[in-house]
Amino acid sequence: MSASNIRFNDITTIDLSFYSEKKISCQEMKNALTKYSSFFDAMDFFDVYIIKPWLKFLKDNPDFKRLNITTEHGKILEFGGLNLFIHLLKSKSFAKDFLCFACNNLEDFEQALKDLKDSNFEGKISFVVRALNYENIKNQNHVTAVMIEKSKDAIQICIIDSIDFSPIFSKTSKNYKLNPTFSSQNLYVKINNAEFKNVKIFISKVSRQKDLTNCAIFSFNDIKCFFDNKIFFKELEKYGNLQQDEWDNQVYYINDLMPQHHKLTQSFSQLLQVNSYFHSTDLSSRLQVLNISTMKSKRRAQTLEINMKAFDRYYLFLYFITIYAKNFAEKTKQICTMYESKNLPTYLKA
Repeated sequence: MSASNIRFNDITTIDLSFYSEKKISCQEMKNALTKYSSFFDAMDFFDVYIIKPWLKFLKDNPDFKRLNITTEHGKILEFGGLNLFIHLLKSKSFAKDFLCFACNNLEDFEQALKDLKDSNFEGKISFVVRALNYENIKNQNHVTAVMIEKSKDAIQICIIDSIDFSPIFSKTSKNYKLNPTFSSQNLYVKINNAEFKNVKIFISKVSRQKDLTNCAIFSFNDIKCFFDNKIFFKELEKYGNLQQDEWDNQVYYINDLMPQHHKLTQSFSQLLQVNSYFHSTDLSSRLQVLNISTMKSKRRAQTLEINMKAFDRYYLFLYFITIYAKNFAEKTKQICTMYESKNLPTYLKA
């Protein structure tokens, strides 16, 4: 089976002998995780079966450190892991025009916007950006999805952060500057620096994530929804319950995301609100996505009612990349840098 065709569901037994001296079937792992009623118990299981063995694997295989997972703020993919995630999404057939790049910091994103502005590219492109501005780089693991559609005469940009929302400070404000903790503000500043003509900026106000682990899962799911939907921005303007910024008329806040963006939403109460809002619209058929989400994962945390589906998907993905790294070692090392934003000019010229 080639690397581009490998799928998690094609694998019936995972060989963990290279770090745990045992073999466990995928179904056994799924069953074991599903039995937990506590989010924290599940995380303990995650540590024992995934994190500790994975860190040992990385110690024994230093070439794969770019895929590393930090435990300082939960279990979060490092930059090489984001590249591999993009590769796995790109290998699927859901969108032939899928174009996504990882920006390791705000400077990378600013340069990517300049490259995009200077190019003749028209169409859809997306970025996962580490958009926080901490002095300590170790705190900058959180990622935000940025989705762009560029035409000859205009550009539309959508910023969706699964956790963070704060109203932006426009150029007229003394607080117009980079902020350590607000991704949307920082991305807004960098977009302004690019000086696009005829630009609209949409910023989500919807917080869907309750844990500190799954920002990459939410971001990539949002990007998938973007490429799946040929009229993404038209639907956003019709159903997003938009609110124009008081000081910058180019900025619109999104109060309601489309149902498909809530597939991984961790708050059950919010899922009910989404169901109520869209039930009487012509998008009501998409609410089945939410029904499936809640039916498949009804496990709760000890202190919160939390939909565990995002966590499940993250767990399965990490499990998958250990297999990918082991079976396709040389290809994996190459992929770890393939979708860095510094490679964007090459793609734009293709």
